[in-house]
Amino acid sequence: MDNQVINTLLTQDAELIGSFAMVLVTLVLAYQFPLSPAWTPTYYWQRLARSLADKTCRPTNSRFQQNLAGTLAALLLIVPFWLIMVLLPTLAYYPWFFEGIILYISLIGVQVNRVATAIQTQLLVGNKALAKLQLHSLVNVDTQALSVIGISKLTIESQLTTPARTLLTCLCYFPIGGVALVLLARMVNELAFCWPIQHPRYHAFAQSITRLNRVLQWLPELVWQWVMAILNHQSLPLKALASTRGESQLPTSLTIGARSLTTRLGGPVMFDGHKVSRTKIDYGTEPYAATIAQAASLVRRSQLFIICLCSSLPLVWISLRVIASS
Repeated sequence: MDNQVINTLLTQDAELIGSFAMVLVTLVLAYQFPLSPAWTPTYYWQRLARSLADKTCRPTNSRFQQNLAGTLAALLLIVPFWLIMVLLPTLAYYPWFFEGIILYISLIGVQVNRVATAIQTQLLVGNKALAKLQLHSLVNVDTQALSVIGISKLTIESQLTTPARTLLTCLCYFPIGGVALVLLARMVNELAFCWPIQHPRYHAFAQSITRLNRVLQWLPELVWQWVMAILNHQSLPLKALASTRGESQLPTSLTIGARSLTTRLGGPVMFDGHKVSRTKIDYGTEPYAATIAQAASLVRRSQLFIICLCSSLPLVWISLRVIASS
C-alpha cells in the first residue's frame, strides 16, 4: 500500500473508516459486556411508556379518541428524548463517543441468547418460577400460567425475533441516517413492544405506533429472514416482502425457525387475563428446554454471519482503493 492510498484513507475516507470502527467496537461491547436488565435505559423507558399508557389509555373512549391519545402519548415520549440524544453529540468535543453510547443503547437486547440460556438452565433444574421471571424481560405477555412448553415456546420466539429489532435495525439504518435514525427506529419499536396491538386494551390506542413500527421494521426483518433462510437452506415466500401483516399473524422468521427446528411456535397468549389468538406454526413436536439450545445455535450462526459480513466491508473498501490507485 503506497503513501497515496494511505493519504486518501486518512483524508477522504477518515470519517467512513471511523464510522465502521465505531460500529464494530460497539457491537463487541454490546455482546461481551451487556448491562443487567435492571440497569438498561430501555427498562426505564418501558416503565415510563406503560405508566403513561395507564394514565392516557381509556378503553371506554371511542376508537378515534383512543387512537389520538396513543399518537399524542407516543409523540410526548419520543420527541423530547430523541431531540436531546441527537443534539448531545453535536455539542460534544468528541461526538463519536456519544454516538457510540447511543448505538450501544440501541443494541441492548442483542444478547437474547444469554437470557435464553439462563431460562433453559432454570427449566432443566425444575425452577419454573425463576424461568418465568427471566422470561418476563423478553416478552410482553402474561407468564404466570405458562407451562414448560409455553415458556420454551415464548423464549424461542424471542430468540428468533429480537435480532431483527436490535442488531439489524442498527446495521440497516446507521448507513442511511446515522445514529439519529437508528435511535428513532429503536424508540418506535420499544413503544410498539410496550403497547402490543394484540392486547385488547391497546387495540385502538397503539394503532399509529404499530403502523409506523411495521414500516420501519420491514427492512431489518426482511434481511434477518433472508439470512436465516439462506443459512438454514429454507425457502423464503414472496409474501415476506409485504410491508404489513395481520395482527394475529407472526413474523416469517418464526416460520423459518420452526421449520429448521422441527417444532411448533405461535398459538394463543394471555394479556392481563385475556386470551388472544395467534397464528399457529406447526412443523414438528412441542418445544422443550433442549429446543432453546438448538434455537440459540441457529440464531448465533445467523448473527455471526451478519457481523462477519459487516466486518469485511472496511477491508473491501480499502482493497478497492488499492486497486484504483494501481
